[in-house]
Amino acid sequence: MLLSRLPDGNYKISRDAPLAAELPLAFTARSNWRGSFPRDLLCTFCHQHHLSEPVFSVTSSEAPLKAMGEQEKLESENPLEVDKLRNRRLDGEENGESCGDGSTKSLYRCTLTVLTKRGDIIIECSPGDFYRSKNDAVQSAALKVLGWLSKCFKQFDFPVEKFVCLGSAHGIHVSVSNFSQQFSKQITLYGSLHNVQQKNASIKRRLSDAINGRNQPNSPHENGKIHFNIEGPDSGIYASNGSLACISYAVFWVNGDQRNCVDRNEQFEFEMGVGAVIFPVEDCVSQMSVNQVGNFITSVPSEELIQALNNKITAFPSSFP
Repeated sequence: MLLSRLPDGNYKISRDAPLAAELPLAFTARSNWRGSFPRDLLCTFCHQHHLSEPVFSVTSSEAPLKAMGEQEKLESENPLEVDKLRNRRLDGEENGESCGDGSTKSLYRCTLTVLTKRGDIIIECSPGDFYRSKNDAVQSAALKVLGWLSKCFKQFDFPVEKFVCLGSAHGIHVSVSNFSQQFSKQITLYGSLHNVQQKNASIKRRLSDAINGRNQPNSPHENGKIHFNIEGPDSGIYASNGSLACISYAVFWVNGDQRNCVDRNEQFEFEMGVGAVIFPVEDCVSQMSVNQVGNFITSVPSEELIQALNNKITAFPSSFP
């Protein structure tokens, strides 16, 4: 299956970083977002899978500032919400909204519906969160659906019913019959390809170990943890959650004494703390200060990511099947 047909695939492609980038877990602010926006990604995904254009319905309500403050205090218990709430406040101030005692502000909520070509509902997302801008409400709803779909495609050995229960807890309601009819074959195909790829990768590792005289597989992990080698003087300046980190990186395919560069990016920005990159990259960067250099060894990526590199896919396809 091509990377571009996965729910998070076009985001990786838009970032020109199929190995390093991940679809973020939260839409914190337009200024911090890098790559294609969630609404555009979801529309592209629906187009590719021959679905109707997703329907975004935004409603507004007025709420006292005091009540909003209490809601924000509760939501901020989740680390991913802290920066999102901070940016919503900044957005409100920039729009000239009143902050006096007893005043109110407009809050927005978006309901998102994914339909078949015949108009049958597949997914309806009705999150309980309110946002201070219509754009934040729309982008956050689209991102929530994309994240849920991505889990369905990648955790293909889980029954659909379990994902339905998981989605319901987050305001995502699914028609099991329509979802299965639309996506079950594609998810099964992706799972079959993934299992074959894992088997082939295991065979290649064993052959490489035999050729290089190793009796045991050379695993990059010890006790389930990746080890980082960080070099250079400590400047004392570190990237914190919510900040934008800018890195340059290179990915090498290592086989014994051979080392080939398969991906390189001289300037790559991402927001810390929202899962915008694979975990080893963010974990390594969080331990580095400005101008330090770090490296680590991790597992071989999936076949569709390698194919994306080989085909040099760096933009959205101009046409769809």
